[in-house]
Amino acid sequence: MGKKKRDIDGIVRVVIQLFFFIMLPELFQAAFSGVKYIASQMHGSKSIEMVPFIMYLIILTGFTIVSGRFFCGFACAFGSFGDVVYTMSKFIQKKLNKRFPVIPGKVCIYLQKLKYIILAGIILLCFNGMYGFFSLNSPWAVFSKLRAFEFKNAFTVTGIILFILIITGMCIQERFFCQFLCPMGAVFALLPVITLQYPKKREDICLKGCKLCVKNCPVSINPGSRERIGECIGCNKCVSGCPVSSMHILKSINHNIFSIIKAVLLFILVYIFI
Repeated sequence: MGKKKRDIDGIVRVVIQLFFFIMLPELFQAAFSGVKYIASQMHGSKSIEMVPFIMYLIILTGFTIVSGRFFCGFACAFGSFGDVVYTMSKFIQKKLNKRFPVIPGKVCIYLQKLKYIILAGIILLCFNGMYGFFSLNSPWAVFSKLRAFEFKNAFTVTGIILFILIITGMCIQERFFCQFLCPMGAVFALLPVITLQYPKKREDICLKGCKLCVKNCPVSINPGSRERIGECIGCNKCVSGCPVSSMHILKSINHNIFSIIKAVLLFILVYIFI
């Protein structure tokens, strides 16, 4: 029964990810363009207008404040791409009976600070009007162009090298880019979230020494704890992988149904306001 439940949970998440990957692959790039636009306009004290990038940013940050980092776990095209790469890597490792080196959880916690440094660096470059070169060579720009089949302008040497390095990291560590390098993930992690949908744990029925929820977490947090909760991407793996159902999101509604509702609301919000 537990395996069947995990399979259903996995299918629901993959369907939502595929839907957003096909329908709204540009959300990540567009929202972060809003962050860069604000920093660039502040250079020279220029006015900030309500351009589409700002609307994308407002929608995603507002949605994250209300519902947690659902976008990261279910709707980000780059995050979904990373999930595919990691899944393929695990499959190949299993077939070859080889295991890639694993980054220890404690090291992951320190490496997660990198994305805040990257965010601060990009904002500083935009503020000083120096982001042009980096924009053309950023790995997420390469991914966006490849996703849109714009091969002619996608292959900058620096961008491709960085993109390949990130893919290599994705093969080794689940959610490699999201955890360690994503500047938009840093923005979301810093937001004052008022969500009720963080995973909760009933310690009284947990199996002694189990810790499957911790092992299944792709971002190295302790589900059910409020410590470093901003890193939670809302993937629900801790809930679906719990053998005794001690983990839950909301007791009154199935978390899969809740995820579908949030996906529909996010899709409607984007299309109504954009």
